[in-house]
Amino acid sequence: MGPTEFDLMKPGAYFINTARGGLVNHEALVNSLLSGRLAGAGLDVQWPEPRPLDALSDLSNVIISPHIAGGSRTSCCRSYRRCSKMSARPQLVGPSHTAGLLRGSRTSTHQALLPVRE
Repeated sequence: MGPTEFDLMKPGAYFINTARGGLVNHEALVNSLLSGRLAGAGLDVQWPEPRPLDALSDLSNVIISPHIAGGSRTSCCRSYRRCSKMSARPQLVGPSHTAGLLRGSRTSTHQALLPVRE
């Protein structure tokens, strides 16, 4: 996310990043927040982690958490259910599965286990 993407957002929007800190141009984010284009930001990830104190950490309309958004009760329960479902499936082992994954091919079983955007 850079200046172009922030300019495309609705004025007064809130920017939330729980994906990867490196996806965001922090200078562009600070500029969008200071100009009022964005009303605020919630950041669960930063780059680098831990991010040194800078202009972003001084803004009153920014909440920075220490990369723990996945630690909620709901998220943990969802992860446990997903893991238990996956452990009930046949194991994918052997050179043919490994070679296929390395080549980028996916069987229907891989699709179910590894959600990947095409």
